[in-house]
Amino acid sequence: MKKGTNTIRNFLIIFALLICIRALGTYNPVKRTYHTNLLKGTPPEINGNLNDSSWNSVTWQKNFIQQKPVEGAAPSKETLIKVMYDENNIYAAIFCYDTPDNIRRIFTKRDQFGGDIVGLAFDSFNNQRTAYEFNLTAAGQKIDLMHTGDGNIDFNWDANWEGVTGLTDSGWVAEFRIPFSQLRYNKQEEHTWGFFAWRFIDRNKEEAQWVLLPVNGPHGVHNFGQIDGISNIRTSRQTEFLPYVSGKYEYSGRKENPYIGYNNIVPNAGVDMKVGISSNFTLDATINPDFGQVEADPAQLNLSAFEIFFEERRPFFLEGRDIFNFSIGGNQLFYSRRLGASANYQPDTEDGEYFESPDNTTILGSGKITGRTSNGWSVGLLETVTNNEYGMRYSPFDSIASAGSHAKERILVEPMTSYFASRIKKESEDANTIVGGSFNSVIRNLNDPVLEQEFIHSAHTAGIDLIQYFNDKDYYIMVSGMMSHLKGSEAAISKKQESHIHRFQRPDAKHLEFDSTRTTLTGTSGFFELGKNSGKFRFETNISYFSPELNINDIGFMAETDFYEQENEISFHHTEPGRFIREFHIELENNNRFTFGNEKTNTELLLQSNATFTNLWSIFLEYQHVFSSFDVRSLRGGPALYRDGYQGGGSWLQTNTSKRLFFEVYSFYFFKQLNQSYHHSIGGSINYDPLDKLKLQLITHWEKNNFANEFFDADLSEQNIYMIGRLNQQTLQFTLRAEYYFKPEISFQYYGNPFFSAVNYTDIRRTNNSRAEDPETRFYWLERNNELVLDEEANRYYVNEANGTQYDFENPDVMVGVFQSNFVFRWEYKLGSFFYLVWSHNQNEYSNINSPYLINPINRLFSVPSGDALMIKFSYWFNI
Repeated sequence: MKKGTNTIRNFLIIFALLICIRALGTYNPVKRTYHTNLLKGTPPEINGNLNDSSWNSVTWQKNFIQQKPVEGAAPSKETLIKVMYDENNIYAAIFCYDTPDNIRRIFTKRDQFGGDIVGLAFDSFNNQRTAYEFNLTAAGQKIDLMHTGDGNIDFNWDANWEGVTGLTDSGWVAEFRIPFSQLRYNKQEEHTWGFFAWRFIDRNKEEAQWVLLPVNGPHGVHNFGQIDGISNIRTSRQTEFLPYVSGKYEYSGRKENPYIGYNNIVPNAGVDMKVGISSNFTLDATINPDFGQVEADPAQLNLSAFEIFFEERRPFFLEGRDIFNFSIGGNQLFYSRRLGASANYQPDTEDGEYFESPDNTTILGSGKITGRTSNGWSVGLLETVTNNEYGMRYSPFDSIASAGSHAKERILVEPMTSYFASRIKKESEDANTIVGGSFNSVIRNLNDPVLEQEFIHSAHTAGIDLIQYFNDKDYYIMVSGMMSHLKGSEAAISKKQESHIHRFQRPDAKHLEFDSTRTTLTGTSGFFELGKNSGKFRFETNISYFSPELNINDIGFMAETDFYEQENEISFHHTEPGRFIREFHIELENNNRFTFGNEKTNTELLLQSNATFTNLWSIFLEYQHVFSSFDVRSLRGGPALYRDGYQGGGSWLQTNTSKRLFFEVYSFYFFKQLNQSYHHSIGGSINYDPLDKLKLQLITHWEKNNFANEFFDADLSEQNIYMIGRLNQQTLQFTLRAEYYFKPEISFQYYGNPFFSAVNYTDIRRTNNSRAEDPETRFYWLERNNELVLDEEANRYYVNEANGTQYDFENPDVMVGVFQSNFVFRWEYKLGSFFYLVWSHNQNEYSNINSPYLINPINRLFSVPSGDALMIKFSYWFNI
């Protein structure tokens, strides 16, 4: 009884404190307001000179305030702004006083900051959380983005609007025409929106704002001013279409499969649609989307069992991605790269057989509805259907067909699948309380007995979240949770249990139980965080758990489960310029993680600091100490492996980015003194703008790993044998980018990415007592040329231990070389309409050959034939 009374008392105390904190946040300052007018006369021509008489119907507004480097000071150069509207558009003009020779007019890609910039943003729902922002560089390039709440920004949102800049004797001007059809807002006669405008002077990194956003305050749209006087504007959004046609010629270069040709021609066509359901809801749809102009993923060599996370690059899935965002600790409930991914099933082949699988599954169609109601509900719904996908198996003899020099067998490798994602949020009127949820599902048409053993029939995931802000958003509490429910055949669920996410088969995990008769798998996770995100001193502390059965990877992304974790972070931010340092911050982090069986899998301390000097150079410093723990994943389903702790750190330096030539360099070094293990990486980039219209960038990265106790997969787990060696790895990678702009709408872009890695293992041994701290007990050390022999012709190791145990495995050494590049000519010949000419080049070489030196994969790569593709794509945007 006493315990229950204390619990109730503690709860009431906490509840009372929260009420007191909330009471501190009731102050609502008077916001600066811009009073706009209805356009009188002919609309202005958007040409960057402001000579149209219609601009005389509104007056200039000034009094911008400096945010950086000196918060609250007068700007070094004056800035003026005008805004007016008609039934269909908002028109804006920003004039920037400056010396013409000092204006930085650097050409960049769309949505990439460069040189001097101006912009304005509209919180058209006036919800103090979300906003649409439109920016122009002095060179005339567009940068549009969305503020999605809590200071987060989504650059993937692209609208169709006009923006032109021009030079004068006393500065430069930016002129905007923004259609109301590109915004979302509530249906009402008179509108008051959140409003913000800003200017950036690149040469001294000075930012001036129409209404000051405090540097150390909680960032977000709630700090915006207001714009009023907008009335009787259109109440429905237009319907937009973007059809395309494309053709691609592919040349394979090397013919690993002797039964297919070198050449292939691929025609394609499809359409993207945007339908304005109302002024605040939109339907986006696509039929057979094409992503041929998208830059390739960077080359990587993955020696772990963890899946690599790749950023989404496809335009249709990038736009509105923030609406569906729901994550806990980086684990995403919806991961759009699952849609249209490569086929998962790979059938077995015999000697002399070849199998060709498609690179990606075909997206038959995808549609999403997104919007926000007038009372604060935000909604997002997405449905995507991918087609049955077939591969082709070729046999060198007539074992399947009745005649011919070889046989072909069409094999289903991916079933028709429905992907559904949804997100809903409710915001309070003051945007201090946000509660939401998400529900996603994957349903596969498994009418093939083979695929029924490989794939889950249905996967359902859901999540709920709550954010509560206090004291004018200085403090916050965040609570969220996720769950998953998988259903499939016994074989499919068994594969899930044994996958790297779970490893239910671990022999030393008493809290896990593998059940080969299960046909469902259900798991949960939870998260709680308390933090302060403004002021000089900030902090956050959180706790989370992921139950062993949780699996969201059919439509989401997570690396592992079966853990609970506690994290703490405290930081200090100094933003007042001094004699040498312009601003700096330092933070200390701590992480502790345990399995549900109370095995410690991580304890670490991380100290980081960065500073910007008055000469606009920046530096970053880091120190990390990771304590010894157990690695429950590295033996791929075997027992936990004791891991010695390590420590180290590094630094990063960047010169003044407002110069035509600037560079960055970094170096990191981590080591284990106990067994002489280390990681060393160095790299950097050189960025050079020899002309305003020409940009060159070279990025380099080199690393060397020497890890004493590294697992490699010898495929002996069924015999409870897990092999360890000293990993020696060197990796060298370059990324080259070159961009030339005739004008913002016409550009040439080149991307090249050579990648080389050489891996070899020494001191090969097997685990003995994997949990032992003493390496002599932890491993059984094999005597080379006695117990361990390498057959170079077969490229296999043969083991005959002193006790008579015999086994063999493939040489784990790896040599990799990859060179991929593309050249893109891009022409926006009409607003929203594009012509692309793309050439792609690919060379790769992967060998299980002992090669401790990088020169070998470099020499071998450029001697292998390349694969090339040439694509032409034409799209045309129109609206009704």
